Amino acid sequence: MVMPLSYSGQTGPFPDVARPSLKQLRRCLWGMWMVGAFRFFFLQDSQVFFNLFLAATAGTLLMKDDPEMSRCAGCIMQMGAATCVHGSPMGCLLPFLVLGFMAFFTDLVMLWSHWQFYRTAPIVFVPVVFSVVLEGLAVYFAVQVFNIVSPNGEYGAQPNIAARIQAGYSPLAGGPRADPRRPITAETRSQPQ
Repeated sequence: MVMPLSYSGQTGPFPDVARPSLKQLRRCLWGMWMVGAFRFFFLQDSQVFFNLFLAATAGTLLMKDDPEMSRCAGCIMQMGAATCVHGSPMGCLLPFLVLGFMAFFTDLVMLWSHWQFYRTAPIVFVPVVFSVVLEGLAVYFAVQVFNIVSPNGEYGAQPNIAARIQAGYSPLAGGPRADPRRPITAETRSQPQ
């Protein structure tokens, strides 16, 4: 089964309701970049490049309309990531959620499995703990933003969803429910079920 990462909900700028979560997400992203750079350059941790930096890149592209992150996002887009954004930062929301959760989970498993080593080496322990906390918080705030802007969330709620369900439209699939006993022809497509 393939999970679609495209977003079919709201497009355009984020609503004002999501601004507090986006502000916290921006702080987490700055921290992820700083801790990731420390782990990569000083601790020679190459796993950071594939987990933390990919998640931070997707998060920075998600925040491309933010005044503080727009220059960083513009730099990333000039390096070839412009095709990922599709004009709206909403297209980066689900990839960031997936990559951020993967980074959080792998760093948490790494911290847990090597606990004896990390406990005795604080120069390694502290950045890894900061990474896990920042990645977890970033995913939490991104989920809050997703709940606000999703089609069934607070901002994108469809006011007449009950009438749409009674008319044969499913909120998940977005199309008419097919009756398997009834053949689909040109006449039956135009008739209500």
